[in-house]
Amino acid sequence: MITVIYHLVIDNLLKLLYYDSMKKIFIRLIRPSARLFCIVAWVIVGIMFFRKDYEAAIVCAALLLVAILYASLYWRINRKRIRGELQHALFPNSEEARAAMRRLPIPVATFALADGHVLWCNDEFLHIADARETLFETLINDVVPDFERTWLLDGKDESPHPVVLNDKHYRVFGSAIRLDSDFESRDWAITYWSDITEYDRLKEDYGNSRLSVMIIVLDNYEEIFKNVTDTIKSTILAQIDSKINDWTKSSDGFLTRFDRDRYVFLFETRHLEQFVTNQFSLLDDVREVEGQTGSHPTISIGIGCGADSPQEGFQFATLAIEMALSRGGDQAVVKDRYNFEFHGGKNQAVERNTKVKSRTYAHALGEIIRDASSVIIMGHKAADFDAMGAAFGVNVICRKLGRKAYIVVNPETCLTMPLINKAMELPEYQGVFVSGQDALLVSDNKSLLVVVDTSRPDRVESRQLLDSLTRLVVFDHHRRAAQYIDDKVALNLLQPYSSSTCELVTDLLLYSTQSGDILKLEAEALLAGIILDSKNFAQKTGTRTFEAAAFLRKAGADTTEVNRFFQLDLASVSARAAIVQKSELYLDRFAIANAGATDDRIVTAQAADMLLNVTGVSASFVVSMNSEGLIHISARSQGDVNVQLVMEHLGGGGTENMAAAQFTDRELSEVMIDLRAAIYKMIP
Repeated sequence: MITVIYHLVIDNLLKLLYYDSMKKIFIRLIRPSARLFCIVAWVIVGIMFFRKDYEAAIVCAALLLVAILYASLYWRINRKRIRGELQHALFPNSEEARAAMRRLPIPVATFALADGHVLWCNDEFLHIADARETLFETLINDVVPDFERTWLLDGKDESPHPVVLNDKHYRVFGSAIRLDSDFESRDWAITYWSDITEYDRLKEDYGNSRLSVMIIVLDNYEEIFKNVTDTIKSTILAQIDSKINDWTKSSDGFLTRFDRDRYVFLFETRHLEQFVTNQFSLLDDVREVEGQTGSHPTISIGIGCGADSPQEGFQFATLAIEMALSRGGDQAVVKDRYNFEFHGGKNQAVERNTKVKSRTYAHALGEIIRDASSVIIMGHKAADFDAMGAAFGVNVICRKLGRKAYIVVNPETCLTMPLINKAMELPEYQGVFVSGQDALLVSDNKSLLVVVDTSRPDRVESRQLLDSLTRLVVFDHHRRAAQYIDDKVALNLLQPYSSSTCELVTDLLLYSTQSGDILKLEAEALLAGIILDSKNFAQKTGTRTFEAAAFLRKAGADTTEVNRFFQLDLASVSARAAIVQKSELYLDRFAIANAGATDDRIVTAQAADMLLNVTGVSASFVVSMNSEGLIHISARSQGDVNVQLVMEHLGGGGTENMAAAQFTDRELSEVMIDLRAAIYKMIP
C-alpha cells in the first residue's frame, strides 16, 4: 500500500514538470542524503545531551526512525527499477539474449565510472571473482583491489597494465558509455577480462632464460704480479680462479678466461637477481686473496642483459666493464638497453697512472690540437678552480702549439671571477674568455672542443656548443655517470684515482711544455685546482699529485697568492658559521645542514668542508636553495665513506670524497627527507 501511494505521489508531481531537466533537478532535491541525515541526527543528539532534555531525546529518536524508514523505503522502491532500466538499455531486451550474455565464456562486468559500483556481471566474472551471488552495488575495487579506472575515464579501450585477481593475470578491455534513466544520468563502463596468466608465465620464463654476458677484469694485474716469480703468480691466479669458479658454478653457466686478466661468463638472466641480491659478493671474495707484497687484487664486473642477440649482449657487457673501469674499478656495472646500474665501488680508487701513459696522452693531444683550426675549452656549470685551472693548462698547450684557444665562461655563475679578472689583464689572455654563444660564432667544422672537469653532457657550461662541434676531447677525474659524453670523442682521459683535473692536465704539461712556457698566473690557477679538490693534499693524493705540485712551483706558482684565491669576506665567514651551527647529526656520524636560501655556492661548499672537522663525523651534507629555486647539495667525506654513491642515487655525481646533486621544482623539506633516505640506503 505504501509503495502504491509513493508511486502515485511521485508520478503525479513529475507530470506537472514538462522538461526533463526540471524533472531531474526535482528528483535530486527530494532524493534522501545519508550525510544530511547524519548531520541532523548528531546535531539533535548533541542538543539532547547538552540540555538533558528527555523530550528532545524522544523527538530525536522519532526523527531518526522516520529518516531511516524513508531512506529504506526509497531504495527498496527504486533499486530494482533503476537496475532494470539500465540493464535493459545496456543489454538485449529478450530474456533469452540476456541469459546468453550471462553464459558468455569471457568474464564481463559493468560498473559506474564515478564510484565503481557494479551494475551487472555475468557468471564467468562471478567465477573468477570467487563470488557466489550477484555483485550488484558492490564496489569494483572491493572485488579487484588493484583495479584502476583512469584509463576508461581517459577514453582508452585497454588497461595499460595487467590486473591481478585471485593469483591470475587479466588483460582488461572496455569502453565508457552514458545512460539516462528517469532517476539519474551516469557514466558506465563495460569491461571484458581476458585471462593472460599462462602468457605472462611464458613471457617471464622466456625473459629469464635469455642469455646474459658477464665480463670479469682483474683491475690491478700489473701491480699484483710486478716482480713476482712464475710460481707465486700461478698460485695467486689459481686462488682467483677458484674464487670465480665457486661464485659462478651455481648458475650453470659457461666460464672461460680469454685473456691474462679477463674472463667471460655466459648465464641465464634468471640468475642476475641473485647476483644483485648478494651485492656481487665476488668483489669481496677476490679481495681476500693476498699478493706477495701484501697488496690485494680487485676485479671489475660488467654485465650485458636484455639484448636481442649474443653479439649485442657482449657489446653491452663491454660498455659496462668500460664504465666500471672508468669509475675506478672494484665494482659491478649492469647495462641493459636503456640504463646503467651500479653496484659496489665503495673503496677508494687506486692510482694506476704511469709516465708512459701520460706521455702517450700528451703526444695524442698535441696531434689533435695541431689538426684543429681553433680550440674551445669548456668546463662545467658554475666553474670552480679545478675546471678553470685545467682550462688554463690546456690553453698553455694550445699557445705552445700555435693554436688560438677560447675559454667558455658564464660570469653570472662562475666561481673564479677574481682569477679571470686578473688573467684578462695579461696580453696572452686578451679575447680568450667568451660566452657559449660567442664560442659558436668563432668555431668552424675543424674546431676542437676540450671539456674539462666533467664528462656529463647535462653539466657542461653550454650544451648547444657540445652538440654543435664534431671533435671532442674530455679530461675528468670524476667517476663516470650513467649519462656521459661518448659521441665524437677523439681523446678521453678519465682517471677517478687522480686528485683533480688540474693534476691530469699538469701531468700532460710535463711532457708537452717546459716550465718557462707557463705563466705565473697559469701555474697558480693549476695549483689552486689541485689544492681545492685534494683538500690541501689531504685526500686522494698520490705521488703524481706531489710531482705535479712541484712542477707548478718550479713554474712560478706562489702558494701565498694561491691561498688568497680562497679568502672570504667577513659576511661570508659569518654565513658559513651560521650554516655549521644549523647542522645536526644523522645516524651519529653524518652531519647534515639546511643552509636555506643562498646564492653563495662557495660558502656552502666550505661549510661542508668545515663539518668534517667535527669529531666523529665521517661525511657532511649541506643543502641550499638559490634565488631561482635550484636546490643544491654539497657532499664531503673523510675518505671512509663514498658520498658519490649517495649523490648518484639522488641523480648527481662526483668523486668518493666530494660530490653534489641538484634539484628543480622541489621543496627543501622533500630533498632533506630524500637525502636521509639515500644515506641510510647507500652507506652501510
